[in-house]
Amino acid sequence: MPAGGVTCRSRSGVVRWFSLLVLVCIVPAARTVERRAVCYAPGPVFMQLFFVQESIEHSVVITGDITGLQPGSHGFHVHAFGDLTNGCNSTGPHFNPMHKDHGSPEDRERHVGDLGNIKADADGKARVYITDGMISLVGHHNIIGRAMVVHANPDDLGKGGTEDSKNTGSAGGRLACCVIGFVSGSAWTTPDLRLMLTTLAFVVGLFCRHGV
Repeated sequence: MPAGGVTCRSRSGVVRWFSLLVLVCIVPAARTVERRAVCYAPGPVFMQLFFVQESIEHSVVITGDITGLQPGSHGFHVHAFGDLTNGCNSTGPHFNPMHKDHGSPEDRERHVGDLGNIKADADGKARVYITDGMISLVGHHNIIGRAMVVHANPDDLGKGGTEDSKNTGSAGGRLACCVIGFVSGSAWTTPDLRLMLTTLAFVVGLFCRHGV
């Protein structure tokens, strides 16, 4: 028995309260931090997009500009891979972790990456302002490291009655793409919950062994 006759088991109540206190402090911090990302594609079709998510409970807001388009509507989607080794063709299909059919942003059953259409004016410029609650900058629907793609044709939102409509919205070729990445200083201020829990376990172990 340790000096003083006090064992780790006898301190278990204190350890539990200490652990609860730490978790109460760190879990809300991990959930409420704001995250920011950017996506940039130079070229004939130029795309610069900004993504903001105030907390894990909030929707993602996308703003920016796309130029060099034909006037009219163009399909606009998050694709599964941030792989540009073969241009936009290597970005894969729409980001669809739930294996749903293609749909509109308003549909409950849709690809996570289905963001509908952006519309270019007579000068070929589209102003982007989208708020979407299905994509995220954290968690299972995280779009960081994936690709944003603008297409040649309008997205029919899965209402075209064809197999292609159910998969891609018949949006046609891929005009431009970019990889979504955290803005410098955004990601690294986010508390790492796993690291915190590991640290908590280490502190509790020291408490038990040394009676701190």
